[in-house]
Amino acid sequence: MNAPKQGIQLKQTQTLAVTPQMTQRLHILQCNQQQLQTEIQQMLDKNIMLSRVDNSMDFELGNNDFTDEFDTNSDSLVDEIPEQLDVDADWDNVYDDYRETFDDRPKKIDDVDGFQEDWVADSASFDECLLQAIYLSPLSDEDKQLSLKVLQHLNDDYFLDRPVAQLAKTLNIDVDKLQSVVDCIRYLDPPGVASQNIQECLLAQLLSLGNNNEAAVNAYEILNDYYDYIDKKPDFIRRRLALSQTEYDTAMQLIRTLSPYPKPPDECTHQLIIPDVFVRQRMGMFFASANHDARYDLAINEDYAELSKACKGDEKSFMTAQLQEAKFFLSALDQRQKTVVRVANAIIMHQQDYFLQGDTAMRPLQMKMVADMLGLNESTISRAVNGKYLSFKKHLIELRYFFSQNLSRQNNALDDDVAASATAAKAHIKAIIADEPPKKPLSDSKIEKLLKTQGIDISRRTVAKYRESLGIPKTSERKRLK
Repeated sequence: MNAPKQGIQLKQTQTLAVTPQMTQRLHILQCNQQQLQTEIQQMLDKNIMLSRVDNSMDFELGNNDFTDEFDTNSDSLVDEIPEQLDVDADWDNVYDDYRETFDDRPKKIDDVDGFQEDWVADSASFDECLLQAIYLSPLSDEDKQLSLKVLQHLNDDYFLDRPVAQLAKTLNIDVDKLQSVVDCIRYLDPPGVASQNIQECLLAQLLSLGNNNEAAVNAYEILNDYYDYIDKKPDFIRRRLALSQTEYDTAMQLIRTLSPYPKPPDECTHQLIIPDVFVRQRMGMFFASANHDARYDLAINEDYAELSKACKGDEKSFMTAQLQEAKFFLSALDQRQKTVVRVANAIIMHQQDYFLQGDTAMRPLQMKMVADMLGLNESTISRAVNGKYLSFKKHLIELRYFFSQNLSRQNNALDDDVAASATAAKAHIKAIIADEPPKKPLSDSKIEKLLKTQGIDISRRTVAKYRESLGIPKTSERKRLK
């Protein structure tokens, strides 16, 4: 029998490492303007190296990229902070003295498309957030399709309307496979969706917090093992878990921060919308430019940067870590605006006819197509259009609105004039019904034929689906209404 041999082998592998800077940039890119202002305020509260600057320090009209160029001619500290942190590194690394300030440029604003104080809109749909979470999840395409089927079996509280085993029989799928998909949905953002009951929903929200402290552990044991006794026998729970009154109260305080249902109550009917870009026209072409009213007015605090020269030891580490974090945050803001403007320009260039003719001229467009054009990942495009709006002739339009399904039955028809989008089809259906004879409304079959004469080849069933989505009643009801 041969004895096992020891040896050294050289193996080359390729992995994707996410640095703190990449994580921060992705998070900032995901934020809409309202969320971004909250992030900025939180950063100002915790980072002494950041400060607000005078409003006179603004963007030049025509230079749409928020810049992180700094004055290198002043008596500043030597720039030796690296552009990237090591993987899994923390902010509190020690660096040499560093100081940077924004390039002070004069304000030149002659734009007529200023911010409108009455621009408001409903809060983002809970269903849209849920669908986006599934889209960005690590699930396979097959499991994502199964997830959409699961969403069709949720009740008004976004709980499953039947046990998983029964739902598996309804969908004719393996119960273990369905259970794994349901578990994944439960821990997406927002957490708790597809739970069986309030207990499962609370546990999903608690685990999604990612806390491993003593209060979180105690809260988990209370919810998991003694949920039915919380209101009835609190002393019994404390004795069984050997908790002091303070430990029990702390755990219960954490539990009370959770919501019994996945969908939070509507706290605000409307929220202010600040567009990220304006659509302008020059030499017959529409293009996007950054909204100068959505400025950040942030800069490195020169006083604290100068003070860090005299710091030593732990103070030096703290000041350089704060300066590092401030620089990366400003870089993330810069990258966010550049990416949003790039994506908006790619969308607008593809949808030039829309800005001349309206919905009937909307062309098919998918996020993958924009990602290929810009050399970005599809998930980056999704983050760049999430909650972002453009302003066109005093109208606010969400960037997601420009993505529409290709209805052409030819796979290669996307670049041809015959390609039709779902948005254009709905607009044509609405126009056809608006012009129909009042006493003899058109049936879905006749509408289908009229659409084909306009180059939109869809089935009668699709016509009915789009008509219903527009809130237009069927033929017999339209006749009675008129």
